[in-house]
Amino acid sequence: MKYRLLFLIAGVLSVSSLNAGATEIKTPSSHVQSTFIVLCDCNTHLKRTLVQREINKAGAKILFTYDNLGGFAVRASKSDDPGQLEQRLRGIPGVKSVELDGEAGINTGS
Repeated sequence: MKYRLLFLIAGVLSVSSLNAGATEIKTPSSHVQSTFIVLCDCNTHLKRTLVQREINKAGAKILFTYDNLGGFAVRASKSDDPGQLEQRLRGIPGVKSVELDGEAGINTGS
């Protein structure tokens, strides 16, 4: 009985250490592409089409269209400098804001 408990504890500890090691795996930053949320004055089809065309000319790929927000999620190409792309996007007529996309959360204060 004493040995069974010892083996059980050893097994639990080894599985726990395997799981803890798995959480340490991270994606190298060199493989992460920058994405931006671009909000614009896109309340008509024509305005939205013109802004989309300019985003493509700036070298970004449109990933999603946010009709309710009046904007887009865009991604920089692998070879493009995200800072330069951000400046080009800000210069597009009709663009209100350009923000780096990322995770958002709520701070519960605890």
